[in-house]
Amino acid sequence: MPNRDYDWALSLVAMAAAASSAYLLTARVAHPAAEARQEPPVGTVAFRVSEVRRRPAGSLVWDALEAGQRVFDQDSVFVPRGSAATLALSDGARLDLEENTLIVVERAPEREDAVRLSLRKGALSGTAGARGLEVRTPSARAALSGTAEARLSVDGRGSEVAVMSGVATVESPRGARQVERDQVAAVSPERGIAVATSSGAALLSPARHFRFYPSGERRALALKWQANTPGELLIQVAADREFREVRWTAPGAQGELSVEPGAGTYWWRAVDAGGRPESETRTFVVVEESAPSPVSPGSEEVVQAPGVRFAWSSVASAAEYEVQISADADFARALVEERAFDSHLGWQRALPDGRYFWRVRAVLDGHLGPWSKAVPFRLVERPLPDAPQLINPIIEVDPGGGPKR
Repeated sequence: MPNRDYDWALSLVAMAAAASSAYLLTARVAHPAAEARQEPPVGTVAFRVSEVRRRPAGSLVWDALEAGQRVFDQDSVFVPRGSAATLALSDGARLDLEENTLIVVERAPEREDAVRLSLRKGALSGTAGARGLEVRTPSARAALSGTAEARLSVDGRGSEVAVMSGVATVESPRGARQVERDQVAAVSPERGIAVATSSGAALLSPARHFRFYPSGERRALALKWQANTPGELLIQVAADREFREVRWTAPGAQGELSVEPGAGTYWWRAVDAGGRPESETRTFVVVEESAPSPVSPGSEEVVQAPGVRFAWSSVASAAEYEVQISADADFARALVEERAFDSHLGWQRALPDGRYFWRVRAVLDGHLGPWSKAVPFRLVERPLPDAPQLINPIIEVDPGGGPKR
């Protein structure tokens, strides 16, 4: 009997697992994120590096989130390790999500046009909209003033709010503090809010959230800063937010450091001799560019106007594309310039019959990528006549004369 009861228990577990799998499969098919959502969005993915995931409220399934896609009320957004994303919110805020970051985007109940965030793990930074921005963490609530710029992070010890411009009001169960420019608020459940000033060094360039597109011989990036204290400072450049993987260092008195980073996200800051931060932490993203590959029309393909469909391979991080048509292979004069928000374009305009060239490039959050190769095609306005068909395909040849039927 005990063995029989054990078998019944295993059967029940197997049935429960099968039911769960069936539910997840069904949920993916009927996923609201995969369908057209009728509600107004609260933001858009302006830029992404590698994989970014989104889970709508009430769902157990995470879907891929592409550049240009919209984000809705109560959506969870997760940026895995090695990834990054930029959100442009409907209230004017613009936020950069670092790797290993999980947020929930919410429409503020008091104002229909306002958005607030819940930062569950990781870090984000950026600029609030004109009316400010509210960010909640497990241990604090930060209210940023209009157009204030700040960086917020969450780890096992608590939360941190670093203000680069404007003002933030930080609240915890143990009280509230106002945090101003160049100040950092560390919030923990045990100690409450501690505010310190990081003024040992001012990071000058590159700008916050800088994106570097290396090309040709331009592979080096110059980091510049100004040391404000006579003490020993060290500049650290790391490949992770915790600065466990420090790739480059330089003495604070040096003022400049040239690096040649590979693709990915990097963090840099100034620290004192004991490793304590003496500046803000900035990030920059290195993006290796690639051109789209034209698909159709193919080389020397004959297409009929109007209603020509252009298609190409997609480029990661691209939210839109630019297409050009010219009568010359060198595109000295572009006859047509069109923008597309997907990897294809239905073109309705007319040009005279003739031979043309087309090419396409990605637009990455305002940055123009390299052009694809130029592809020649022939445009005709009238349909081509059908090929003639043989009525009697059997032909006998008379050795002494012409063909005999």
